[in-house]
Amino acid sequence: MRDQIFISYSHQDKEWLIKLQKMLKPLTRQQTIDEVIDNLRIVLIRFLMLTSDYQQANRLI
Repeated sequence: MRDQIFISYSHQDKEWLIKLQKMLKPLTRQQTIDEVIDNLRIVLIRFLMLTSDYQQANRLI
């Protein structure tokens, strides 16, 4: 089983998600990781894009 990465982000930050996906692409291509977006399961790595939009949407302020 490959390591899975959970990515949580504000939909207003979609451009940052795309940039992150580009950086992770070599690992997904090598089948080192699987990406899991907005579907929290038991994963090894959790990546939260804590922008101001994310904080407002999720009331983390």
